[in-house]
Amino acid sequence: MSQTLDNRPASFAIDRRTELVYFAPVSPTRVGYAAMKDRTGHRLGERELDIMQALWELGPATVAEVHRALLDRGSDIAYTTVQTMLNRLEAKHCVARDDTDRAHRYRPLLKEPAAVKVAIRRLTERFFKGSVEGLAMRLVERDLTPEQLDRIQALIDEQRRKGPRK
Repeated sequence: MSQTLDNRPASFAIDRRTELVYFAPVSPTRVGYAAMKDRTGHRLGERELDIMQALWELGPATVAEVHRALLDRGSDIAYTTVQTMLNRLEAKHCVARDDTDRAHRYRPLLKEPAAVKVAIRRLTERFFKGSVEGLAMRLVERDLTPEQLDRIQALIDEQRRKGPRK
């Protein structure tokens, strides 16, 4: 049995499709666990993604540190908004809060590669009817430099050498 940061017993589940890990405190009714199992991926808004990106770059950080990082990037966001969004991200099990110090530190639980994978899958499903080829075609239709095209071709060649995925 796992434990939450405040040492309460917790259950966890792994969504094998998205590779996300969900934690939920164990309750007598196990409602949290049932809700956790039904999730198919994190739906993060633009501000939440901005905050997650700041945490991926900073590592464990306080609200003030995340706020400063967002301001440095040109984001016009209030301190209290960052605090609220971090609390929401904690409720979604995307971040964990360490409250052993006066200033709480938040650390990302959601890993960046998993978030990117979910975002690309959603983008592909929403705009290209699930066609990865359609997405790739749209990306290379842009004005790309010969160097960019060479790198893309090298990736394609490497995938061909590896063979089909199983």
